[in-house]
Amino acid sequence: MIKSLGNNKWIMDYHIHTTLSDGKGNHKDYIKTAQKRKIDEIGFSDHLCLKKVSWAMELSHISSMIETINHLKENSKAVIKLGIEMDYFLGYEDNIKEIIDSIPFDYVIGSVHFINDWTVDHPDNISEYDKWDIDELYKVYFNLVQMAAKSKLFDIIGHPDVIKKFGFKPKRDISILLEETAEVFKNSGICVEINTSGLTKPCKEIYPGKKLIKMCFDKGVPVILGSDAHRPKDIGQYFDKALKLLKDVGYTEIVQFTKRKRKFIRI
Repeated sequence: MIKSLGNNKWIMDYHIHTTLSDGKGNHKDYIKTAQKRKIDEIGFSDHLCLKKVSWAMELSHISSMIETINHLKENSKAVIKLGIEMDYFLGYEDNIKEIIDSIPFDYVIGSVHFINDWTVDHPDNISEYDKWDIDELYKVYFNLVQMAAKSKLFDIIGHPDVIKKFGFKPKRDISILLEETAEVFKNSGICVEINTSGLTKPCKEIYPGKKLIKMCFDKGVPVILGSDAHRPKDIGQYFDKALKLLKDVGYTEIVQFTKRKRKFIRI
């Protein structure tokens, strides 16, 4: 059950997956649910990946995606945005840029799901965690997140600490690593996604955690909200908790995107 979002005047959910990638609902089903839950604006952000994986959209479906979103923008009362969740791969920045530049996105979420060929957030691959020193793994992962931000290919960094998804936490204090990451976000001029889906995973925590969110606030890093919905019923999930967390930290605004340009909206 989604709780009331209170007196917030404009709320957007920018992380939604449809059947074009690994989602379980079509665009219209998501729109209907968003309207029922008083979500004013939704952005569809299906997976796009240079690697051929079952959970990402086929490149051949891009034109269909654009056509569908443009039709919805023109014929829906809801505010609809065209986004994408694009995987970052070190050394393939030119290939990623070529794809992004060819599509009229409102925003692009850059995410790190891979370390080499290992998909770190896939439940079938949990055993790989046992092969790592967990502290070293966190360094490797956050280094990739930092490189994704430094690439300036993306508007948003998605779920920046998804490495904690299955509850594998560092043994040592990683405050310095988090501080370095927040500084990179600041210097790269990127937004950070406050992704509520972590509350449904073994880690039971929003991505990113409060410590990193506070560091981002202190450095003036802007944020957006995303449910990472894979089913219509996930739209806006736990946004009440996310908004409270943001306000507790000190945020008074979130970002709205149109044609990759930002506008700040009060919360």
